[in-house]
Amino acid sequence: MSFYEKLNDVKVDVHSYKEIELTEVEKKQWEKRVKNKLKKKNTFSKQRLIGFSAAAVLAYGIMTGTGMVSLASVPFIGGLIENYVSETEELDYTPYKTAIGETAENKLGKITLNEVMIDGGRLLISSTFEPKSDLDTKEFRPLPKVLVDGENLTSTTGGEVIKINESKFTFYNDIELKNLSLGEEVTFNIQYDNLDFEWKVENPWTFEIKVSSETLASTAKTINLDQEVSLENGQTAKLEKLVITPVSSVLYYHMNKLTDYHIEFLIKDQDGKQIPFHSISVGEEGAQIRFKGSDSFNGPLTFVPYLTATKKGKGSIDFYKELPEQSIQIDY
Repeated sequence: MSFYEKLNDVKVDVHSYKEIELTEVEKKQWEKRVKNKLKKKNTFSKQRLIGFSAAAVLAYGIMTGTGMVSLASVPFIGGLIENYVSETEELDYTPYKTAIGETAENKLGKITLNEVMIDGGRLLISSTFEPKSDLDTKEFRPLPKVLVDGENLTSTTGGEVIKINESKFTFYNDIELKNLSLGEEVTFNIQYDNLDFEWKVENPWTFEIKVSSETLASTAKTINLDQEVSLENGQTAKLEKLVITPVSSVLYYHMNKLTDYHIEFLIKDQDGKQIPFHSISVGEEGAQIRFKGSDSFNGPLTFVPYLTATKKGKGSIDFYKELPEQSIQIDY
């Protein structure tokens, strides 16, 4: 895998956030995560700017006609969210997921929404795309938007595409959502209005679904941190909270100013084992780092800050330094 492919899951709003690159530590974590697969896949990430039971699930057609989206009855099939979260582990998120099985179709083809799952400020989606035979099946990078009560909550969008064959693709999307709380039943309006960054769809594939996160919320834990790391140059990072679920754990913190140097964090357990990293966002409104879920934790946790910077215009690591003397330990 190339250097740039390793950077795909770093999600940054280029308009309101300063762009950062993976640190050397993060790149090593990705190297451990990635392995060769027989099926072709394509990972991607882009910021959006806006304010099982194995039973068949039936959806009833609401409108047909040239250019319009229609719904059809389909069995529940397709890629599992667990396969997106980890390619090497045997995971089972059945208690936390919602099976959908609904299909929308337009002149470009049809998309089946397989299953979705709410997890700590994000929505994970698995869908299957079957393009029309005359559609140019170049690389797809769908970036669906998610609305609740008419408000677009999408903060960042990333994902992965796996090519099954010339006529079928699995789409995975990992969508960070603003103001999404665990424990509620939420009605989502999901719109696939593009197939790539610049490939807009005239008649989007649209789904209206209800998703509950009550079971996941019952296993979640929030640890309020209220601790600070300070540098000699006056830059500080205030740790706010760590939200832990079986699927992932998110560290929320805020830096008092953004410079060419960013303060980021590793998390280690009592055995010195490093908790695997997933993605990071840094911006004026705050920063967050997503790690693996609670099954990775063992005993007290240590937050180890490190300083990183990239060469301007080069996209490569220019500076990396761990700051173990400013480590913060919490009980878990």
